[in-house]
Amino acid sequence: MIGFARSIAPTLDGIGIRLQVICPGGVDTALPPPDLRIAGRVFAPPSYIADGVLHALEVGAAGDVWMATDAGLPYWKYEFTPIPRAAPVPVD
Repeated sequence: MIGFARSIAPTLDGIGIRLQVICPGGVDTALPPPDLRIAGRVFAPPSYIADGVLHALEVGAAGDVWMATDAGLPYWKYEFTPIPRAAPVPVD
């Protein structure tokens, strides 16, 4: 999903649609099965994820990927490592 969103975001941005991704950690809803609710596992309230979405909308750019993993931590934008590109090889 991240790769798809990042690849299509520039095209959509060109027509006025700003696409971003938010990656939540565990969310405290009825969906997680009981066996995931082990001691020490942290589930954030849905309101925390909603706040993360609003934050991304306020300050994010097209193609940004945001993490909202734990209510005890701030949301943060994931920074991808640049991929070095070799110079093109001339063709004779």
